[in-house]
Amino acid sequence: MLIRIESAFNLESTLDSGQAFRWQNRGDYFEGVIDKSIILIKKSSDGIEFESFPQSEKEFKTKLRYYLSLHDDLELISQSIAVDRNIQSYIDQYYGMRILKQDPWECLISFICSSNSNVSRVKKNIEDMSAAFGERIEAFGSVRHTFPSPNQLENANIPALRRLRLGYRAEYIYEAAKMVSQHVINPWSLVEESYEEALHTLTKIPGVGDKVANCIMLFSMGKDDAFPVDVWIDRIIKELYPEELDDYIQSKYLNQSATKKRAKDIPKSQSINRRIIKDWAREYFGDYAGWANHYMFHERRKRLLRS
Repeated sequence: MLIRIESAFNLESTLDSGQAFRWQNRGDYFEGVIDKSIILIKKSSDGIEFESFPQSEKEFKTKLRYYLSLHDDLELISQSIAVDRNIQSYIDQYYGMRILKQDPWECLISFICSSNSNVSRVKKNIEDMSAAFGERIEAFGSVRHTFPSPNQLENANIPALRRLRLGYRAEYIYEAAKMVSQHVINPWSLVEESYEEALHTLTKIPGVGDKVANCIMLFSMGKDDAFPVDVWIDRIIKELYPEELDDYIQSKYLNQSATKKRAKDIPKSQSINRRIIKDWAREYFGDYAGWANHYMFHERRKRLLRS
């Protein structure tokens, strides 16, 4: 089935940029799993063409449009974040890349897996978990599995998760599944909460710090100003914006009265330094700071893969 797209859409950068982990590049098309269906999707001159099973294309069309953020005004977003030559060059290279709106539960577990890992390894972790605990789907000559529900992962014990080579993340995944399954936390409801409320709730989950929480909010909850800071983004921002960061720290910490803030109060630890970067970036790039973040992340990742 065809979905017509009048604005730019970069399929490869959208599906293979490290924001989702169930898509496999088959050359002419991408194969993925959304909910309980296998999806085949490819670019066409008028937009994108897709097939789905077992859910029909007619039933799935609206869901796929939402998932791919096709309703977002890409021109408006690009103009909003293109505040300097650096980010404009990244937009120009990968124009049409969109931020996905994934299932918050799957995104939560995916980015717990991403801690101290890489995209290829996270993809394997997610496929292994799905094969072990999800439901089998067979279509288009492929056998895939649904992503396991919170109950399915809670019923899996920690040793079973460890056998999937999840390492220390196995405990975090199990605890997250238990919290969601037992209704301590509802990741789906956080879509309607503010950025700060969602951040506060997510960071109650073991294994979810500020960076992982911002990934979840950006890639599944439509919080476009979320700004995850990992080692790459930390490095990029410090390389490209040292003066802007210095001015921000000066204005936030050093120019206030001594009774409120002093030079010694400037946070020194790596984690808090990254929070300063996040706070600066959300001010600097504005309401769509997360899109700027992902254009920077994708450009650096592609450059490293080429080298």
